[in-house]
Amino acid sequence: MTRLLTCIVVLTLVLITDASASEYHTFTNQDGKTIVARIVEYDSDSGKVRLELKNRKTAWVDTSTLSEEDQTYINQWSEGESVNSTVQTEEIEPPISISKGEVGKIAKLYVQALREKNFELIKPLISTNANLTIEQAEKNFNRMTIVGRDEDNRPDRRSFNGDDVSIGSIDGLNAELTISHRYYEDDHGWLQLLPDGTIKYDLIISKHPFVDLEEGLGWLTMGVRAKSKTNTWTSQGLRILKKYDVPGFGFNKGTDKQDREKVIEQIVDWVLEKEKDWDVSEPKLELPKQRYRVMKNRLKSL
Repeated sequence: MTRLLTCIVVLTLVLITDASASEYHTFTNQDGKTIVARIVEYDSDSGKVRLELKNRKTAWVDTSTLSEEDQTYINQWSEGESVNSTVQTEEIEPPISISKGEVGKIAKLYVQALREKNFELIKPLISTNANLTIEQAEKNFNRMTIVGRDEDNRPDRRSFNGDDVSIGSIDGLNAELTISHRYYEDDHGWLQLLPDGTIKYDLIISKHPFVDLEEGLGWLTMGVRAKSKTNTWTSQGLRILKKYDVPGFGFNKGTDKQDREKVIEQIVDWVLEKEKDWDVSEPKLELPKQRYRVMKNRLKSL
C-alpha cells in the first residue's frame, strides 16, 4: 500500500511539473546574451531553474546568472502567478551550456559509437544543416568505420579497433580525440559541440572547414612533390579547395614544380587571411586555440 501511494505521489509530481511548464520566454544573462526557452522546473533551495530549448534539450541554470527581470519572472512562475512572456524573433547565441562533465560523457559515447561501428548511438546528437543531412552524416560515418573490399576482394581496412581511438583534454565544448586508421597512424582532432550538446564537427562525419582546407592543401602539396604531375593527391586537393571557393591563382598541373609551389604559397596566404571566417553555418564555431595554432604553423611550413 505504501509503495502504491509513493508511486501515485511521484506520478502526480511529474504531471504537475509538466503541466506547469511555462510558455517560451526570452532569458538574458548578465553579459547580455539571450536564449529562448521555457521553464520546466525550479529548485528554490539551490536557486537553479531547468529550462527547455525549442529543440527539447534541457539544462539547469543558476538564476543568479540571469537578469533581475528574469529572476522576477522565475519567482512569479514558481509562485503560480500570471507571467507575461517576451519572445524575440531572432535567437542569439545562448548563455546556457552543458557542463565539462557532460562534454566528457558525449565524447565517451562518440568513442563507443566508433568502436562498435554503431551510428545510431550518436545519431540524435548530430547537428544537421544545409550542408549536412543526417543521411550524409551516416554515410560519412560508415565510410570510415565499416570494413569493405578493395579491387582484389581483399579487406579494405578503413576501421579501427578499440585501442585506436582515445580521448584527450576537454577545452570548453571541445573534446580532443586521437584516431588511428588507414590514412593516418595518429589523427589528432577535436569533437566540437554546440551549447545544447549536439555535435557540429568531428574527425569523420563533418570536419571543421578550416581542418578540411588544411588537409586539401596538404594533398595538393604532396601531389606537387610527386614524380607524376597527374596524380590523385593533386585532384583530391583541388576538389577540396573548389568546395570552399578558394581561388586557384592559376594553378596548373602541367607547369614546373617550382611554379606550382609558388602558387600553393599564394593559396596558403589567402586561406590564412580569412582565418576564423571559414565557418559559414550558424551557430559559428572556431577551432580550439591549441588546434588552430598547430594547423596555422603546419600550413606555413608547406
